Amino acid sequence: DLLKMPDGKAKKKLLNELNRVRMLCDRGLWSDRPSIGEEQLDQDYTPGVAGDDPRPQAETKNNKHQPLPDEYVGVCSRRVLWIVNELGPSLLTIAQQMAEVTKNNPYADSDLSYITINERRRREFNCLLAEHCWKDRQGKVILEPPFPLTLKGYNSPLQVGQWPPRSGSHILSLLRLLQMAHLWIIMLSVGSRIGEMLSVRPGSIVHSANGIPFANGLTFKLVDVVGGEERDWPLPDVALEALRQQEKLCAVINKIGRWQSELGDDKLSDDVAHDSIWSRVGNRGEFSTTDVNEFLRNLVDSLGLTEKPGGLNLTTHRFRKTVARLVALALVGAPKILMDLFGHKTIEMTLYYILTDPDLQAEIRQVVEEVTIMRAKTAIEDIEHYGGLAAKKISDMVNRERVRLGKDLGAEDIRELAEILTMNGQAWEMPRPGVICTKLPGSTGPCNKKIGHPEPSRCTPICNHRLEEAYLRKDVDGSIAESVKHYEAERCAQNELMQEFWAGQILTHLKRFDDLCKKWSNHPTVVEIMGLQEQSA
Repeated sequence: DLLKMPDGKAKKKLLNELNRVRMLCDRGLWSDRPSIGEEQLDQDYTPGVAGDDPRPQAETKNNKHQPLPDEYVGVCSRRVLWIVNELGPSLLTIAQQMAEVTKNNPYADSDLSYITINERRRREFNCLLAEHCWKDRQGKVILEPPFPLTLKGYNSPLQVGQWPPRSGSHILSLLRLLQMAHLWIIMLSVGSRIGEMLSVRPGSIVHSANGIPFANGLTFKLVDVVGGEERDWPLPDVALEALRQQEKLCAVINKIGRWQSELGDDKLSDDVAHDSIWSRVGNRGEFSTTDVNEFLRNLVDSLGLTEKPGGLNLTTHRFRKTVARLVALALVGAPKILMDLFGHKTIEMTLYYILTDPDLQAEIRQVVEEVTIMRAKTAIEDIEHYGGLAAKKISDMVNRERVRLGKDLGAEDIRELAEILTMNGQAWEMPRPGVICTKLPGSTGPCNKKIGHPEPSRCTPICNHRLEEAYLRKDVDGSIAESVKHYEAERCAQNELMQEFWAGQILTHLKRFDDLCKKWSNHPTVVEIMGLQEQSA
């Protein structure tokens, strides 16, 4: 029936209602889920033309929620940060003054008509705007935004170059813009679902015992608790400041209430209590998951950017995909981190989530290969400070390459050698932090007698493929010193079992760096241990 309906407002309202029912089902508050495909509910319907297929062609589920393009995220985020950091405080100041005007000219218990009250409010608003000086956080006057900025006011839109705002309608539009700018920053920071973020309430910022800030909210998917289950999201500094400012903005929005003449609404409204930190500007009620996308598209449109980055509609779920992509590309152990951040129950869910996009798979492979080559380049440039038995092999190879070329290695020579050593990024793995396994495909070692990946639990300093990064030298030196101290203490206590243990620790660490082996080989306790080892052999 839905697909046969003509395009128009009735169809759009029905789609919104079906999406709302679906959201209630996700939260465990409704059992009768609409028997219609998810892609059809999420589809944006546009009026058709004669001869078109009346059935809208929905994008496939895998292609619909692609990560946002890097350049788009960079450009839009810079503009969003300016809105939040530079314009936000000054905007909140004038909005608070407007809230006082609204409070001093109430609809309730007034002998005046709402038209007269609206006229009074408008005059006072205009006086405030005429006297208001727009300043950034450094106190400098904002002569104009550093990018094209437009506002879709109810009566008179603000076009590019028309600064400062001249009416209360412009202020309401800027408040919507600021709220969506806060949401942009937080969604890119925490990777939550939009329903989870809309559950965050004022006063939800908490700090752990070690001072890390978190935002408390609810999660509804993959839980059996009716009404959602509490959870929190760690907040980086930029998201923490955005959430704090959003709390102030929410309080101001609720004080301003509905501005009847601007909305063309003849009905009076009472104050409405808001549970969420996100509130509709100049309107009754809170955001729903189905209309946030429209507000976000208005944000990027006002900032002079396309509503279809990468050719696809801007949606809140694309933020989650963007976070997944960036984490997968940038962090070691990304699947486990994303599993915790996204609230997935199994690691398989997370892997499926980030690997359903073949372009992302290819990008991850490319990044992994580049990181491997970069790690090899760093080792070649500083090989004299590296440890492990593989360091001598690489040092000899570097020297032979210098002799072959008859010069010191340049940047291109080092990269070429790094590509050879790693087979264009296909080899060299890190079985543990600071330790690089330089085995090539098909090679074996003490950790695996058969061909395969290195086994971290069996990685040993006697392996010819082991390369130790330079930063470990200080830790190894300290470990030898501590082991010597404990060995001497156990020797005084005549505890032979613990003496054996600490002697093994010393002998193991001596093999990791040649210069440390030379340094400690003259220590009496180490000489004693090495002598006992020779006798045992």
